[in-house]
Amino acid sequence: MPSVNINLVALAAAVVFNMLLGYIWYSKPVFGKMWQKLVGLSDKDMDGADKVTPMVAMLILAIVEIFVLNHFVAYSAYFYPGYSDVSVGLLTGLWIWVGFVFPVMASNYMFAQRRKKLVLIDSGYQLVVLLVAGVILSVWK
Repeated sequence: MPSVNINLVALAAAVVFNMLLGYIWYSKPVFGKMWQKLVGLSDKDMDGADKVTPMVAMLILAIVEIFVLNHFVAYSAYFYPGYSDVSVGLLTGLWIWVGFVFPVMASNYMFAQRRKKLVLIDSGYQLVVLLVAGVILSVWK
């Protein structure tokens, strides 16, 4: 069984990337305006919302997500020793998204009668996070 080394600097870098990408991804010039419309929130709703609690929750959840991803990257590297570090990181992130993230999000959004665009925005964000964080964790050991 492979040992899992946790590089705290790489973990922190991947968490920071996750947070920064979320800030950019959901900004109004990128997907924020469309996302806001799809979830039914007005500018007034957004302006009056508590911003601290969701950000703290997102930070904690991002740490958990990246910590667990680190384990999957280590397992993948062990079982695919001929793959480059970048390939291991990308493939691990991709398979986690394909096998866990997208199916769960898509099925939940379908039953909630959410628009397809919303699942693409939200799951697309997760795909990019998993791909880039997987590379960060696999390369920066």
